[in-house]
Amino acid sequence: MKKLSYYLIIAFGGAWALQAVAIIAMQVVPAEMQAFVFQVPVALSMFMPLLATVIVSKGISPTKTGIKWGVHLKGKVKWIFAAFFGPAVFTFLGAVLYFGVFNQDFTPVDGFVTAQYPAEVIEAMPFPPTFLVLISLATALSYGPLINTFFAIGEEAGWRGFMVPILMQKLGRKGGLVLGGIIWGAWHWPIIIFAGYEYGTGYLGAPLTGLAGMCLFTITLGILLQYLYEKTDCIWIPALAHGALNAAAGIPLYFMPAETTNYLLGPTLAGIISVLPLLAVALFVFFNATQPDQKGTVHPA
Repeated sequence: MKKLSYYLIIAFGGAWALQAVAIIAMQVVPAEMQAFVFQVPVALSMFMPLLATVIVSKGISPTKTGIKWGVHLKGKVKWIFAAFFGPAVFTFLGAVLYFGVFNQDFTPVDGFVTAQYPAEVIEAMPFPPTFLVLISLATALSYGPLINTFFAIGEEAGWRGFMVPILMQKLGRKGGLVLGGIIWGAWHWPIIIFAGYEYGTGYLGAPLTGLAGMCLFTITLGILLQYLYEKTDCIWIPALAHGALNAAAGIPLYFMPAETTNYLLGPTLAGIISVLPLLAVALFVFFNATQPDQKGTVHPA
């Protein structure tokens, strides 16, 4: 467990330092630059789990890290399609569920866009603001997941490729998946507390309910990403799913009232209500999946 402890110190220390840079920078730069100065260090922090893995393993090869890097297409195509399109499907289902419960929150796209962009930007657009959601959707279903995979591999190689297999070996499959999800969720806590990441501000029980909501989301998503990894023997596939989720994640916000600052319940997939369709599938996998061992056979989960 010493190796895992060193891994966590580096993965958390590096990421939290970068998150601190993002949080502080937002307080001192002009409003028009805040999105950029926040996103850059946060994006860099995604590589800290991979960096930690390389450092403690003294290399990046499968023999040193245990990570399965090879892409094997035979018999895996359905899982690749699931990784590419599944996150958008669950983002849609989660948003439909949220707006079904809170139908008063469903608003035209124009209001949200008007609140988010300066008037001169909107006037210069060669298309109606409503087209922004179509552009975002087209991106999420085409090249967006592929671009985001480059960043997501930094997390997936560390979490799914290195950390969770160790935890499952020590705690059993279920215990390893749950603890792995909690650790992954806690990794996001500083920007949730100090920058309103994912859930905004002013929600009931903030920030504790946001911290718990993030862990619920990361446990849920982690179960399915680990399942994709086991089914494909390729860490790039959960990274693709992670990237696809990031590409689609913000689309439901176009339909929220412009003045909303509270997203604890939804409509994004991290919301406590919006995550329920994904959670239902994750629970089925959690209680019914089997885990391949190193000899290629399987044993009960």
